[in-house]
Amino acid sequence: MKRFFHISGSILLIILILICIPFTIPKAFGLSIYEVITDSMTPKYPVGSVIYVEKAQPEDIKVDDVITFSIGTDTSQVMTHRVVAIDNENHTFTTKGDANKDVDVSPVAFQRLLGKPMYCIKHMGFLVQLFESSEGRVFLGVLLVLVFVLWFAGDHIDSEVNESADMNKKDRKKRNGRVVWKLVMLMGAAMVLIAGWNIYRISKDYSDSNALYSKLSDTYVATEKEKKEEKWYDAAQVNLQELKKQNGDVTGWLYFENEDISYPIMYSGDDTTYLHTALDGSYASAGSIFMEGNNHPDFEDSHTIIYGHNMRNLSMFGKLRYYKQKEYYDNHAYFQIFTDKGIYRYQIFAYADVPADSFVYQVPYGADESFEIFIQQLKKQSYYDTDVEVTQNDKVVTLSTCSTTGMRFIVNAVRVDEYLY
Repeated sequence: MKRFFHISGSILLIILILICIPFTIPKAFGLSIYEVITDSMTPKYPVGSVIYVEKAQPEDIKVDDVITFSIGTDTSQVMTHRVVAIDNENHTFTTKGDANKDVDVSPVAFQRLLGKPMYCIKHMGFLVQLFESSEGRVFLGVLLVLVFVLWFAGDHIDSEVNESADMNKKDRKKRNGRVVWKLVMLMGAAMVLIAGWNIYRISKDYSDSNALYSKLSDTYVATEKEKKEEKWYDAAQVNLQELKKQNGDVTGWLYFENEDISYPIMYSGDDTTYLHTALDGSYASAGSIFMEGNNHPDFEDSHTIIYGHNMRNLSMFGKLRYYKQKEYYDNHAYFQIFTDKGIYRYQIFAYADVPADSFVYQVPYGADESFEIFIQQLKKQSYYDTDVEVTQNDKVVTLSTCSTTGMRFIVNAVRVDEYLY
């Protein structure tokens, strides 16, 4: 019996090591690992494969190379497509999936380049979730605990066998029952501890993030809730200059009228820095509210994108989901953005769920016919016709957050007023 438990534990440990090798050692050599979840690059990279991506610079890329790049939204998801054209003047790649008929709608900015796929292992993609998700890491932890439980059980049972060789059949049955019960209790306790630690970690992360942004709001934002404001720009005052002393990447403050959405807006020039980083530089699953890296940080682009996570506790952009209810829009149609120059007021004119690679994520635009077409497309896909007038000469802001799998929820607003300092 001892031999059986020890061999079982050793086999399980070997399996764990073999699973870990292709997902850990390559990272030590600077490779990034991604799962292929669509068939756009079949047959080269079929669904369910794992690709290993080596970092590359834009000048290293040639037409017909396959590249991996950030899709440019509030997500860590990436896309791997083939380069069919390079625009050095505008610093963009035109890409296309090998299995797709048409090129991708939006060009890929050089700064979104992550690298070039070097290797591919088929049918291993499902294992990526073991290392990327909390549930997967808990499962691996439970298996590791099971290894030690099996080794412990082998030693324990062997010890009891040696001490009770003269036991009768009935006594041995009772003893074995006690051993099994102890194993079950030990496994249960291990699983409870791992699950409890995971819950505590997530809860603490949420709590720390909420505490940080609540403190920032209390310190740098003054609101007039006690009395009815005469002007829209009297609803709040934000001390942006003082806040920038904490972090120079602060480019504005987002303030919703009639709703508890009030956060600093970060700008780093990319779409990854503040994905899971708070304003104070600490790790946070909620990350920060941040501006698209291809935008200019002064909010003067025709189209500006602002990203934020859709948190379960409704923080960050968690409450944007309420816009799917028409009556909510009627009472929450406006938000403000505070900048160094003044306060801009925006009126929401459209909102919808869109694919992660939607045309919506294209910036910048000029005040031209293409932007007019873009605006009409936003209105056409909106869940609700707001009758808000928007022209190619207006400034549009898109708020983007996570939605269902593979989708994003966007809220589009147009600048309708401003108060300059």
